[in-house]
Amino acid sequence: MAYSIDLRHPTDVAIGNDGTVYVASFGDGYITEYPPGSTTPSLHFQPPSGSPLAVALDANNNLY
Repeated sequence: MAYSIDLRHPTDVAIGNDGTVYVASFGDGYITEYPPGSTTPSLHFQPPSGSPLAVALDANNNLY
């Protein structure tokens, strides 16, 4: 599966317990969320802290 929609200079990936994929894109300052089994993003958001270099999930699927 290829994730490419809404990504510019992706820097990190995290995969949740449910299969949701989160991609940090430093180039545009966004995190893009892909639902399990999909290559179409369900959410594209800019974190308040600025351009993300990395993403991480805890055991409860909370995104950091």
